[in-house]
Amino acid sequence: MLKENINSIYEMIDSLSDEELFEPHMRKWADEATKTAVWEVYKFIHINMIAPFGTFRTKIRKWKKIAL
Repeated sequence: MLKENINSIYEMIDSLSDEELFEPHMRKWADEATKTAVWEVYKFIHINMIAPFGTFRTKIRKWKKIAL
């Protein structure tokens, strides 16, 4: 299931042009998602796919401290 999700993300990225990925205002949903910031589509991909794992280590440490 994870491999299928990863492959679908790759397919989505491959289906977009460089302009659609890296230029602002190329997707209506990207413009409407934030009130003041102007984000390109690649930033949404990064935030939703990669960035959540940046705090994962801290969450594990807190859990271990509470559990042990």
